[in-house]
Amino acid sequence: MVQNTYFMEIITESKITINFDEGPNIITQEQALVHRDIKRHLQNHISYPDNAEEVVTGLKTLCEDENCFKKALMSTVLSKSINSSTQENIENKIYQDSIFRILLTVECLQSDIIDLLIENIKIETSKESEDTSWLRILLHPLKYLPFIKNEEDLADKMTQALEGSNYTSQLEIINVLPDIIPDSQHGKIAITLCNLMDSNPSLTAAIVDCLNSLELNDTTKSRIQDNVLTIITTNPSADTFPVLFEFLISDNTSQGITNCISKLRPSLDTIMSSADDNKINIQSNKALIVNNLKSLMLTSRPLREGVTHVINGIKRHADHKPVDLLLLILLYNTGKNGKTTAEIVLKKKIKSGLFRTLLLDKLFSNYFVPEIIKEFLGTILDIASSLLQHQREDSLHSFAETLHNLLFNHKYIDRVQRQDIINSLVILAGINGQKYASSVLNILLSFSQNKPLLEEHTLQLMSLLELLDSFELKDVSKVFDLLCGLTCGEKVTNSATGFKDELHMLVRKQLSSNKKKIKYQGIVSAIMMIKHIAETAEGDQSDRSITEYHNSSDVSTLPSGISREAAQLLKLTNTNTLNNPEYLGLFYDQLAFLLMTTLNLDKHFLGWLFESMTNDFRKIYLTDTTPDSLNDITFSLQYSLNNPDDVDTPFGVNIAELTMKQSHTTSIMTLSPLFRLVRLLHEHDLTAIDALLGCGVVMPLVQKIDDFDTHQIKHVIDCLFHCINWFRELVSAFVREKSRQIRYMVLERISHIIHLEETLREYLNLVPDHVLPRSYFDSSKGNEKINQKNEKMKPPPKKKSKTSPTTQTLNDTTVSVATQGSKPGNRSNKSSPTKMRRCKINFRELDTDTILPLRYSLKFEEFNMSTTVSLTQQPTLNIKQFNFLVRDVVEKSTALTKQNLSDLSHFKVVSVEDYITDCVYILPNIMKNFQAINTALAQSIEQCHDVIDSPDMFSSTMKDLRSSFGNVIELISTLLNWPGFQNPKNSNLLDNFLKALRKDSSASTTDERAIELSRTFAKYFKQCLCLSSGTHLVDILKALYIINPDNDIKKKIALVSEKLLMKKWYNSNGIKETGAVANAHINTLITSYLDGISVEMLCVFANSMEEEVTGLISKNDHLPKLQSIDKGNFHVLFRGVCHALLEGVKSEVVSLTNNEHLALWKNTALTMQGLITIAKHQENKTNLHIFLKKSIAILKVFLSHGIPILEIMLRSKTDDVLEIFKIIQRSTRFLHHLCCTSKVAKDLSLISYVPQFRLTLESLLVRVKAALVANNCSSAFWLGTLKNRDLQGEDILTQSSIGSEESSSRLQNEPDDALPPEDTDEEIEEGERSEGEENGSLSDAY
Repeated sequence: MVQNTYFMEIITESKITINFDEGPNIITQEQALVHRDIKRHLQNHISYPDNAEEVVTGLKTLCEDENCFKKALMSTVLSKSINSSTQENIENKIYQDSIFRILLTVECLQSDIIDLLIENIKIETSKESEDTSWLRILLHPLKYLPFIKNEEDLADKMTQALEGSNYTSQLEIINVLPDIIPDSQHGKIAITLCNLMDSNPSLTAAIVDCLNSLELNDTTKSRIQDNVLTIITTNPSADTFPVLFEFLISDNTSQGITNCISKLRPSLDTIMSSADDNKINIQSNKALIVNNLKSLMLTSRPLREGVTHVINGIKRHADHKPVDLLLLILLYNTGKNGKTTAEIVLKKKIKSGLFRTLLLDKLFSNYFVPEIIKEFLGTILDIASSLLQHQREDSLHSFAETLHNLLFNHKYIDRVQRQDIINSLVILAGINGQKYASSVLNILLSFSQNKPLLEEHTLQLMSLLELLDSFELKDVSKVFDLLCGLTCGEKVTNSATGFKDELHMLVRKQLSSNKKKIKYQGIVSAIMMIKHIAETAEGDQSDRSITEYHNSSDVSTLPSGISREAAQLLKLTNTNTLNNPEYLGLFYDQLAFLLMTTLNLDKHFLGWLFESMTNDFRKIYLTDTTPDSLNDITFSLQYSLNNPDDVDTPFGVNIAELTMKQSHTTSIMTLSPLFRLVRLLHEHDLTAIDALLGCGVVMPLVQKIDDFDTHQIKHVIDCLFHCINWFRELVSAFVREKSRQIRYMVLERISHIIHLEETLREYLNLVPDHVLPRSYFDSSKGNEKINQKNEKMKPPPKKKSKTSPTTQTLNDTTVSVATQGSKPGNRSNKSSPTKMRRCKINFRELDTDTILPLRYSLKFEEFNMSTTVSLTQQPTLNIKQFNFLVRDVVEKSTALTKQNLSDLSHFKVVSVEDYITDCVYILPNIMKNFQAINTALAQSIEQCHDVIDSPDMFSSTMKDLRSSFGNVIELISTLLNWPGFQNPKNSNLLDNFLKALRKDSSASTTDERAIELSRTFAKYFKQCLCLSSGTHLVDILKALYIINPDNDIKKKIALVSEKLLMKKWYNSNGIKETGAVANAHINTLITSYLDGISVEMLCVFANSMEEEVTGLISKNDHLPKLQSIDKGNFHVLFRGVCHALLEGVKSEVVSLTNNEHLALWKNTALTMQGLITIAKHQENKTNLHIFLKKSIAILKVFLSHGIPILEIMLRSKTDDVLEIFKIIQRSTRFLHHLCCTSKVAKDLSLISYVPQFRLTLESLLVRVKAALVANNCSSAFWLGTLKNRDLQGEDILTQSSIGSEESSSRLQNEPDDALPPEDTDEEIEEGERSEGEENGSLSDAY
């Protein structure tokens, strides 16, 4: 019996009561006293230490009773009462260690008791049971032992128990191993766990979690991390990824974490892109992974830096994965610094075309689950809002719009979350007035494609009406387009009736207002409301004319319903605009825009509108008689193209009389808007109005402009302006007609436009204070004065410019308004040609269809149209017509691709994709004509023996040729750089575009075509005679490089840029190109030339610059090799070299051997020395500012990447390292002198960098001193206080302004033209500026 054993004797004497009933075992004294008594009794026994075996034997006997065994493993209860077994005395229990635990703390018993426990553990784990509760009880006494007699033996026994256990038991044992195994055995047990992980992958997560809790040395941990990395990359699992990833980054170096992230990206992308989202466990695993990454990013700075470094290092868009966007979202969520970093990286990637909307589609399709959407909705909205807060960044806006649309229409977004999305946009629209409204409203309008979802938020969107006062007119139009689309129309529910009534009341109030701005708002609002009222669900597909539906202008004859409702509102709007031509012009333009943008308008309404507007136009503007003279100006019918036999009664457009007679009801200002409206109503059949194309116009008869006084000249100018607008609308109306007779007449009208525009600009120089009428009435933007009042006219040029022959008209008796206005003796020739081009005149826009005449062949001979046109003869273009049309296409392409459109331009209805598709259709013909121009240019250059400043290079013919060449190059550059080509859905369009550029191409893929075209365009540098053409040529090569990042294309970019920089540049008048615009072009060429150049090559280039810069003395001096660089723009080249050095160092320093690091930093130090010499020779404020700014950034890179390597190499390459330190010392001394000089000169732009330089220099001193001392080279280091000297090395005796005039004058000697803005992120973080530091003297060293 166990009661009579020696074990029971020891237990009893130690105040332990074994309870054989239901209650727990009880101790009647403190646990420490129990331990003391057991140890004392054992040691005082005569048979010690053999008596220990007898105690263990008694314990084993006790354990034969399962109930007693379990109680011995469970906690005891402290009760000092004698009758401790009663329930009443142990109600307030004080739990103590179990009997096994107490005995394990006795050294002589520990090994045997551990054996007893392990034996029972093995028995339990050998059973095929899922219940591990008993195993957990057996393992508990072994945890956290105060000492272990035989640590290795315990580890071996636990290993044996682990290896022989079933799966569930192994999980239980692995979970408690860190609590049982002592630190000295962690390495050994870790190896066992790794082997077990290889043999049983299902234990991976539990093992890695265990390994995270073990104290391992670097070697063991590195080996284990490699194994884990192999597992996670070869067989990624959503279940195990969080714990594996946490193990990989824990206690890892920054470089190690970066490598891990780089290798784990594909695995994480595979896990997160799993499309089987219907399974709850997959969704929960994704949410768990994201939350785990979020927590790790919040706590681990190296992880944040690693993520940034990996994403920044990807240079091809095809290499990016949606996981990169997810990681940036998580980084954005980590705080202020993470937010700033994520924004910079994201915007840089989007603008460079590396992040495309396809990534967003994939991210939202498979990555996001409800938990992630809910958690990060606010973060994503913040990111989208920040992208919208960048003016004129189309790529960012397009990305933000896609992001908002994907959010709004996502399957896991509920109504409350959509409300948050809309609320975020409405708030953003109200920030800074007009700044972000347009982009926000475009996004809200895109939401209307899912109308049922958006209708739920109509009340919320009605709050936009409160912001109307701060919106531009185009934005007011968008607001009403949005709201009326939700509240007006056939399919709108009855619940929207109240909103519709509210909008109608607001429109009536706006129309009745006397304030111009509010009246304008009322007009555009009314048109938008009419659009949605008159819009039918399905259009009438019949071929019936709209006049067959309704042929009366009386509103009362319209059928009741949407037709009459829309007509009544339109009649109300017309009535409120009749007395003001600007209001009426806006009304007509907006109504025309309505016809262009709405396909399914009610036919009865259109029939009524057709009759009303056609009658108004015929009654107001057409005349069959020549009006009497006004203000001593005689009128005549001019520019008539109609054959007298083809018209019953000759008629014309009465421009002159209506221009000179001021009338509120019949104003010439509404001629073009009303005709545009009328021709759109006749769009399906222009036969009824085709006589207008050839009809003449009543214009002033001008024989000699000098015979007119100033007031009369202004009238003539206004007539010319309205005539040009009229002809432009005619061209837009009839350019698509297939009749060859009409095509010839369209080309003749284009010639008239060209001639009239030249004449208008010539006359404007006679009255520089004259303000032209408005062409459009949708904003405050109008035509400005050609010169400012206080601007003096420049003297006439010495050279005589050749005049182009006057274009003849069909009617030989017609006299042009300026046939004699260009004689040498006339007053009109007193203005400089450059002055005539200084002001852009805002004419009526030509339709996008005016690209069609460019399909005609180009003839350099002037074509004179006769009265009889051969119907078999194909129309041709002369060089002026070709140049005019291409220039117009360039302007349209720029406006469309960059979304830089006027307030309510009708081009907004044109899709960029459709427009580029039209361009692709015409482009082969343009390229054919371009080849002819290119050949003519090459021949002319050859005839001038490549002397580009020869007088023959600036003839009238050469001006046309160089202008046409430049326009075609700019057109290709503009279209090829369209951000939409980055979207995979436009890949076919891009391929077709590249095919059109070269029809004889033998390439079969887009990448091959890009390489082939780069070789073709690289040959055109010689024909670039103006600087802008050169930069556009380089832009074409850059766009091709984005399409196919081939090294051959990159080399051609650098080569062409170099060839262009080697040329001198003159404008069309033979004057050297200078100024801010020229500097911007030069900067583009320099950036392209130096992009990606190695630091070693840059060192050679800086040395050559150092030699050549000595020749830049006078203003006209230029560099011997790069002849486009002169003294005036040398600062642009200097900035480019400094920037290239910084970028080269940052890119090369990442992956170099130690010896390569030495070479890199030596070349960097030598290049900085060369730049210092150059800065001293070309001393001006701009160069010094650039050098200081870039040098601080380079020194920071040297501190973070250079010094650690040099410390290692100092012992083996002492002389080389010391040489680098000495060269950098000279640079820091110059920077110190520069800072001192800036403070004396009180130059705030330089002084702002002094604290940063001081902090950087002090860090550099400490690091260099520590490195030298650690390597026993302290004799090479000497620390002292530098004297404050200026850039010439003279002592500065005081910090006051005394004696500072000379320094100040030197620093103010900066170039006349502004430096082009940098297109890079700031190298120096604002947060690193220590503005609170005193600007005292700086220390220097070694």
